[in-house]
Amino acid sequence: MTVAFLARVNLLRGVEPAGLEEWAGACRQKTYGRQETIFLEDAPADAFYMIKSGLVKIYRLTEEGREKILDVCGEGDFFGEMGLLDDSPRSAGAVSLRRVELLVMEKADFRRLLDKYPQVALNLSRVLSQRLRQANEQIQDLAFRDTRARIIRAMVAMVTELSLLEPGRDRIVLPLSHQELAGMAGTSRETVTRVMAELEKRGVVQSRRGSLVVNRAAMGDILLAGEEQT
Repeated sequence: MTVAFLARVNLLRGVEPAGLEEWAGACRQKTYGRQETIFLEDAPADAFYMIKSGLVKIYRLTEEGREKILDVCGEGDFFGEMGLLDDSPRSAGAVSLRRVELLVMEKADFRRLLDKYPQVALNLSRVLSQRLRQANEQIQDLAFRDTRARIIRAMVAMVTELSLLEPGRDRIVLPLSHQELAGMAGTSRETVTRVMAELEKRGVVQSRRGSLVVNRAAMGDILLAGEEQT
């Protein structure tokens, strides 16, 4: 099962079955419940993680103690590689948003296999480039988009991610509280609550305790709502 999963992971694209067996043999499986800490910011970087199922948020804390969500990772994504590459502490923390099953690889094994399989190193560089582009887009949003548009764009990005993982569903449950969505959009919980109330009146989202239910068919309306006042 682990080898079959690894064959679908973009990071290992191009690796032969024998190589996938070697990667699988270096991994151990670990499960976290909802809202469990996987690692903290500034902790020693000693392992690499691939997500078999579930969702993980990557976040940093501001000087004021507010949480800024940098990314939400789902099935087939990986995280925790930065500190393994440059021997630095964790630059961000990681917490499970849903029950999550992870494949965990120790630092020494990750470096050894990265050296042995140049294709994986190339795949990794591509993913890191994509993440840099994403970070640049987030900076642009903060500079040029109003708060309302940032909230809606963050929500649409999550809907898109979950639609890929859960195809065919008319409604997508985002396991995000108003506070967590605020952390993604770089704003306050109160502002998110106001925007969600507006979208509820339009029939495109419902707020539940600790989650949001989005009508996937209304995604275009949601995005348009974000662009109307940008």
